Amino acid sequence: MEKLLILLTVVALLIKKTSCTSKPIIATLDAKWPSTPILLESSEYLAKEGNDKFWEFVELTKSYHNFKTQLDQYNFIIESAGKLLSPTLLNLFKFSLSIRYYSPTIELFNQVSKQLTVPQCAIFIEVSAQVTCDLDEAVRWIDSNQESSNIYTYTFDHVYPSSHNNPVTAILYGEVGTATFGVFHEKLKELARSGKIRYLLRHYVQTVSKDKVRLSGYGVELAVKNTEYKAVDDSKIQSGDDNTGNKENEEENDIDGFLFGKLRKLHPDLNEQLDQLKSHLKENSQVMAPLKVWQLQDLSFQSAQRVMSADGDAALDVLQDISQNLPSKARSLVKTKVSEDMRKEILRNQQAFLKFDISPGSTELFINGLQISVEDLNTFSLLDLLRDEGKVLDRLSSTGVKGEDLANMLMMSVETDEETYAVDMRHHSVIFVNDLERDAQYRDWPSSVTELLRPTFMGMLRYIAKNIFNLVLCVDPVASTTAELISIADEMIQNQMPIRFGLVVVTETDDNVDGRTDAAVGIARAFYFINNDDGPDAAFAFVTRLYANSDGIPTADEVYTQFKKQYSQEEADDILGPNTDHDDLRKSAKLFFDRIGLRQLPQVIMNGVPLDTEEISIVEEMIGREIMIQTGPLQQAVYTSQLRDDMDVYKYIMEKPNVVKRLNTIIQDSTKPRIDLVGRSWSGDLPTTAEDAKALGNDHLVDIVGRNMKYFIGKNEMELRPITYWIIADIRQPEGRKLLNAALDQMVKSESNRVGVIHNTEADDNAGYPLSFVMEAILNTDSYVTPAIVSVVKSLLNDVEDYEAITTNIDYIVKLATPVKGFKISKLRENLEKNVAQYRIKTTVHQLFCDKVLNLKKGDIGVIVNGRVLAPLGTKDIFIADDFELLETLDMDTYARKIRNKVSFLYLSLSTDLGF
Repeated sequence: MEKLLILLTVVALLIKKTSCTSKPIIATLDAKWPSTPILLESSEYLAKEGNDKFWEFVELTKSYHNFKTQLDQYNFIIESAGKLLSPTLLNLFKFSLSIRYYSPTIELFNQVSKQLTVPQCAIFIEVSAQVTCDLDEAVRWIDSNQESSNIYTYTFDHVYPSSHNNPVTAILYGEVGTATFGVFHEKLKELARSGKIRYLLRHYVQTVSKDKVRLSGYGVELAVKNTEYKAVDDSKIQSGDDNTGNKENEEENDIDGFLFGKLRKLHPDLNEQLDQLKSHLKENSQVMAPLKVWQLQDLSFQSAQRVMSADGDAALDVLQDISQNLPSKARSLVKTKVSEDMRKEILRNQQAFLKFDISPGSTELFINGLQISVEDLNTFSLLDLLRDEGKVLDRLSSTGVKGEDLANMLMMSVETDEETYAVDMRHHSVIFVNDLERDAQYRDWPSSVTELLRPTFMGMLRYIAKNIFNLVLCVDPVASTTAELISIADEMIQNQMPIRFGLVVVTETDDNVDGRTDAAVGIARAFYFINNDDGPDAAFAFVTRLYANSDGIPTADEVYTQFKKQYSQEEADDILGPNTDHDDLRKSAKLFFDRIGLRQLPQVIMNGVPLDTEEISIVEEMIGREIMIQTGPLQQAVYTSQLRDDMDVYKYIMEKPNVVKRLNTIIQDSTKPRIDLVGRSWSGDLPTTAEDAKALGNDHLVDIVGRNMKYFIGKNEMELRPITYWIIADIRQPEGRKLLNAALDQMVKSESNRVGVIHNTEADDNAGYPLSFVMEAILNTDSYVTPAIVSVVKSLLNDVEDYEAITTNIDYIVKLATPVKGFKISKLRENLEKNVAQYRIKTTVHQLFCDKVLNLKKGDIGVIVNGRVLAPLGTKDIFIADDFELLETLDMDTYARKIRNKVSFLYLSLSTDLGF
């Protein structure tokens, strides 16, 4: 005690001023727009979670105006949001409010409202380009309008569920949570549910705040220079209450080995001397005295030791302090002794990180295994990332994945490979007009695939007498772009480019078309006939001359005249005329083009990979670029002896794993919306009336549809099924039956998928047994869908001649199922006689699911694959079995196979309703 008093006395003599806490310079940035209501910002967060959650939040916060203080309002918002969000997402919700994430969105809505002639009222309605503050007047306008006028809507508009397809659009501008808003909202909600209006809500704040929005996540550089110096006695500046928290934090931190919090507790009578000692130590520690080079060699280790020595959450504060004030802290840090265990651990970490190309001294950030760019990181992108990860955590947890299994699933990469999908172009209607392996003009070229490994200058092609690069042109012979494409191909052949060129002439398949009057059919018939008669080079020469001699698009007379010159008039009439015997290849070309799924003409396809043909003028450049792209994998194949001289190169390319029978832009579109299949579950009884079903929220509709789905399963019934198809169809319509039939055809051959049916059909009150009821009765003849049930359903889809008759008489249905062995006829009769009401409710739930969740019209068809919505599908977009095979291949390669393997390895027991 005596020594401590002596020390404090000496320090007091050295210090000329009293202790004070340094004041930081604080800079803030405000936005140009006024502060927006926190309730509206909260609603936008919920809107991001789903349209249904937005409207549920609107309902939950109708009494917001009853709370007067900001604290009560905030607590009410958090309580309301907590009913819709998981604890993880609720914390992120609070974070978003603190950084005012959605304030710009609310200001955007205000800017939209300013485009109108806004009346002097806090809430108003727009109907048919008319604006009113009077609710009754708006209702009269709605009643007098039979269809919506051209009101411009935005993607960020909030549309009331199940009102998307209603005839009249009514837009409510107002502030959610006010008393007046509640009155207007209830009336418009009633009109929307009755099918009269499409109800849109846009935020509008009439009385704006005088405060500005404080911007978060921005740094400010202070470049201030003042040449006038003033002497200020800062020893008399009172720190005030603002620094109390900072002082308390400092008390807990180690300052040159002293813990002043503990010293004050032990010696409360020495507070003044302790303040002086702390001030002296802090000032000395902040003196940036020169350090020797040898003193700095362990500075990073010493900093790490200081951080790890702190207790609990204080470690982050210490890390922040050192990172932001390293120059002033260096003198203190060099005195820190690094433990041997700490040094060994750091060295082990460095060796481990080298495997991931992380060198010592570099800074990297990983969140659940995702490497985040520190340079590009900001508060808002961090929130988006945490939000996505939080959703994944919640969904995995809801499926029963916990603890270490959850961590293993999170660390699994499901990123798609960069390899582009190609289509198999091997077909007899593809006519290759040159052959690098046989034609005399390529005889002097080297013929070994090892030439691919020979070094060349950047951008130079390798001239090898092998059909390595195969370019196929699929053309409409009378399209404006065809002449230029034919000319480009001819020029490249004449210049001896190392490319084999193929041609597919695509026309309609009608036999009765006269090629003497229809130029497209005439060109196709002439080309394929000459190919069979004189060879592909003669056929291509005919086409080249035809386009070169014509002014743009050849006419039927020009085709007939040129063909007649090469042959005779009799042969021209026989070959080009209707009902010719030489027309198989022309029709086959059209069928082949339809089969590969490329809908638009022309198509330029390099080794199965379609190129962008929007700009014909740069096709040659695109061909060269694609050759460069494909050269690398081919070189690797040669180097690893996967591709050898004794192999057919084109066959090798067309049999690679990324080559499929059919391409489909709808399937390959990664931007398609998704539905949450593991959202809030329905814990109550299943709905028994249509009114009960209509009261269900979107999450509950999804849950009920999933839990009551009967699935078709193909091979190996015990195998995990990572791909789940929900086929949306009205099986009364041929398109719906065709789509479901294609899914079942592919399902029978697969061990990876299962198929469920969602009935999106109009109510048929005249039918005693609507087809959707018949389908459900068949599916429920057993506890699971047996092969016999699949056979009966296939018969229902393909073998019925009179669908109206089958819906009126049970005997017709029984007759359809009788030939199938193992099918329970008696159970089918029982289902149709006793369970029709149950099937009616199920069909109603399906219709509501399509309307409210998917925003589809009745009768629309589509496919949902593991939650990804591919709907609605047009008549020309209906999937065939090859499309479902492509869909399965794409999803299996992207994520499903990895997840199935991980689930199998971890022996996870997941709900079968989740696709496994």
